[in-house]
Amino acid sequence: MQPEELISYFYSKAKDKGLTNQELPWSLAELQISEDDYQHLCEWVNQLENRTLDYWFRSYQSVQIDDIKFFRPAAIGFILLLLTSETVRREAKGKELWAVVRRKFSIPAESVLFASRQPSQSFKNLIEKTTREFNLRHVFGIEGLHNWFDSIYLQIGFTQSGFKTHLPEWLCRQGQPLAIQYLLGEKDKNLQSESFRKLWSTLRNFRYQHITKIKLRQELSQSPWILPNWIDELIQCATKKLELSDRTLQNPVTTSSNLVEELPQISFLTTPRLRWQPLNPPEFVCELQNLVELGEDEYDIFLGNHFADRLIRQEDGSYLHESELVLKQSQSAEVSAILKNAAGDVVESVLLQLWCHDEDLNLFDLQTGQRIQNLSKLSPNKSYALLVADDLTVEPEPNCWCQLADKKLYYLAKGWSQETQISQLAWQATVAPPKTQPPWTEQLQVVAHPVCIKLGEIITIQTPVSNDIEILFIRAGSKPMNLETRCLRITPDIFSFDFSQQMAKVKLKIGLQKSEEKAVINRELRLNVTGAIYLDSEDWKLLTPDTVLTCEQAKSCQFKVFAISSEENINRQDCGVFHGDTWIKRLWQKPQAIGDLAGLGENLTIHQGTYNRQDEGFILAKEVIDTGILTDPPEIHDGILSLKLSLRIEPDEQKHNVIWWDKCDELIFLEIDDYGEREEDFVWLSLLSEKCTEPLVIAVSYEGHRLGAWWNEQWTILLENSSEPERTASLIRWFKLPILSNRYLKNVQQFALTYPQVVLQQWLLAKKPIYEELQWNKVKSEQWFLMAMRVLQVDLVHLFQADVDLMTKLLTHCLQSQFNIGGLISHEEYGIGRYQGLITMEHGEFLHLEYVNQNKIYIPLTSLHLISPWTGIASELTSLDHCKKAKHKAAQLGDEIANDHRKDNSLVYLLKNKISSFDFTKILADEPFRDLLIMRILETIKGK
Repeated sequence: MQPEELISYFYSKAKDKGLTNQELPWSLAELQISEDDYQHLCEWVNQLENRTLDYWFRSYQSVQIDDIKFFRPAAIGFILLLLTSETVRREAKGKELWAVVRRKFSIPAESVLFASRQPSQSFKNLIEKTTREFNLRHVFGIEGLHNWFDSIYLQIGFTQSGFKTHLPEWLCRQGQPLAIQYLLGEKDKNLQSESFRKLWSTLRNFRYQHITKIKLRQELSQSPWILPNWIDELIQCATKKLELSDRTLQNPVTTSSNLVEELPQISFLTTPRLRWQPLNPPEFVCELQNLVELGEDEYDIFLGNHFADRLIRQEDGSYLHESELVLKQSQSAEVSAILKNAAGDVVESVLLQLWCHDEDLNLFDLQTGQRIQNLSKLSPNKSYALLVADDLTVEPEPNCWCQLADKKLYYLAKGWSQETQISQLAWQATVAPPKTQPPWTEQLQVVAHPVCIKLGEIITIQTPVSNDIEILFIRAGSKPMNLETRCLRITPDIFSFDFSQQMAKVKLKIGLQKSEEKAVINRELRLNVTGAIYLDSEDWKLLTPDTVLTCEQAKSCQFKVFAISSEENINRQDCGVFHGDTWIKRLWQKPQAIGDLAGLGENLTIHQGTYNRQDEGFILAKEVIDTGILTDPPEIHDGILSLKLSLRIEPDEQKHNVIWWDKCDELIFLEIDDYGEREEDFVWLSLLSEKCTEPLVIAVSYEGHRLGAWWNEQWTILLENSSEPERTASLIRWFKLPILSNRYLKNVQQFALTYPQVVLQQWLLAKKPIYEELQWNKVKSEQWFLMAMRVLQVDLVHLFQADVDLMTKLLTHCLQSQFNIGGLISHEEYGIGRYQGLITMEHGEFLHLEYVNQNKIYIPLTSLHLISPWTGIASELTSLDHCKKAKHKAAQLGDEIANDHRKDNSLVYLLKNKISSFDFTKILADEPFRDLLIMRILETIKGK
């Protein structure tokens, strides 16, 4: 084939794909030549004669290709550059690209195109002419670049060897080649490629689990930047952990060891990066990840209390969203990120760390945006950002800086002074710190008193030294201390917590001087700090025994629990978090949200063990309530009700309502007459009707479902002398009032025990509320079941006797929703066993529980409040062999009592004397009649 024919063939392909008609430059990879075409190219250049090359190189005549004239050197250069590019993407390794290209040419052609194994000047000039005349992407004319090398890579993006070695780093924005940066538009928008940006976005989305492997394969198969035989390997490389890439394994010294390690991909956001251009304010950015498991049509993302982005599900299952989320000039080192569905429910809450709060100096590499841990020997050829405690001074002071929280952020532009230092810390940017300190500094010992304290309390620090040593300063957790008082208040911002050792670590920097010699030494205080905090928006708040939490806060806020006791023998793994008597989860280490809670007013505590609790417990909050989307008490002015919402919801007049439960026991439905922004709040406004006097409960609803509620402290007056107890019970459930709060429980119990059948019917069995306009929310059935048991457990035996059929039906219904056959349950006395269903016996319905060695226990429904579903691990099943002797003795006593005192009126008296030294609650059953009789005796004793 003649050169003209070959050039015309490939140029026609470019024309058919619309590459030659666009104003912006294009790349040869976008031709998407087949493997057969590539092999034909290789065969053609392998037979290329010297005279053919010489003719096309030196001729200034033009050649016409598809009605367009090109100079002959550029035309032949198009073929040679295409062969070079396609060979490099397939075979090149590292920067040794010319060796694999040379082997493709015939020996005569090689002698023209190469000299000393490198491309000849004529070949280089030919490449430049070709890129300019065919409007291909190139970087010729830009100083400081390898123009030929980089221009070739702009044709292909990257090589097979390159992505096998470096793809994890590239996708995490570390060490990206210039060609990739240009194609992504990060260096020059005129050289960016939309198809390459789409490919890169697809690979990142897959790495961060935004899309499925099937979706990735579809995208890769259509991308011009990927060869078909690369796809499987590319998929594998895209999900490699950063530290496991081949580059990291082969070159551990040069793999950014001073960068913060990539976080495990368990969050829906990546680790934040700092981005700062001098003319713009600094900002932290992060990308979305792990979206594959999401299934709803829309989600909202909040950073702190601020709306950040909305995810919209596409037809292919992926989500449309911004490429990155931006946190501008955050005033906190840590920010909570919250993912909510369209109903406002919290799907996930994560903690984002922007910088280390207890460090005097945080350093960021502005090329990657990552925080650097190694603060010494920085390169003046790179740009950095220094985040420094407000009272420290950077010398010489950079021209560009800004205030960030209680610190200053300095911009060190490329070429910054090598004299840059912070003298107070004895830190110099280009000098490594001394490996050893002067021997005289070793005598300094730091003593704190006390070492066991509660969060927020004050300690004193003693630093005894000889008279010839002067203490110049003491810094604790990036804050200066008063040298006269040596007092330090222990707040969350001055220490880090070692969860493995359950100790708080306060970093100290102490400046010393002896004669003319100065030194800055590091010390560490280790304290036993008890307490807990939670991140509300961007502020860490202390949890106290008087704290009232909302369900929204429990699901969305990040909680840190430090030590729960001054005792050193407490293992966090043995501790559980309880909402009332319900076990929620094991005590965590890293900050996290607590999760979904019932919110009926019970406290939140931490106890050792997960059942059969004996300790008093550590109180996290005195109450957890559910106010939903109502954030503050309502305001009433001039007959207008104003409600603040946590979500910006535009009300639908046909579906949204405000429900007002008046002091006179009237239920009033109000319309939303106006809404909008008021300062930083989003409010709904409703005109009050003449029936409205004083509200005791107010709620907002959507299609009859409760979205949020507020209640007056005096709401329980609605329970007194209720003329319609069925209606009252139904509304208590719909409004989800805090009936288990210690403030209200007594009044609620009095109401429930006055109308037990009505209350339980509405709370547990009613399929709909009394009012047709209202609907029950989807609440876990066991929450209401356990709530009813706690309200009424004081007299379950009496309730069974009053209406056995109703109670049996009620409890059977609830059991089916609460326990699974074969599932693990926890009994307050017996420990963990397996639920084997309900057994009907002579004296009624019993729960059949089975323990190890096939030991069985039958629990009457009246004792149902003593058990709950077990959510621990199966290995914790407790052996009950030690109960065999108790079982035998109990059976003998049962026989004796049954035979001798079956109808004796003094039965209870005799029983109490006979069993004064025996615990009848630990009874196992082999013979149902005998054990049932014992159970009835025990219930009689309880009743008396």
